[in-house]
Amino acid sequence: QAPKQLQPEEALAAQQVIAAYIGTIEALPPRCREAFVLHIFDEYTHAQVAKHMGISVSMVEKHIVRGMLACRKCERELSEA
Repeated sequence: QAPKQLQPEEALAAQQVIAAYIGTIEALPPRCREAFVLHIFDEYTHAQVAKHMGISVSMVEKHIVRGMLACRKCERELSEA
């Protein structure tokens, strides 16, 4: 028997989780999404995101928090499904 992570139903479930998170991130307002992606995926610091986007560090923090809250909501919805 194949390892659990290689079984078709496990692979499908993982793809569905990834798709849910991508949808959540894509649904964020554009500037919020940009700040969130730069910080989480591109590993920019808050200061680097602020400089790159021409906004304050405080605004970057607000965008990142909004993105994290959206992802947590997505996670809760997935666990309830």
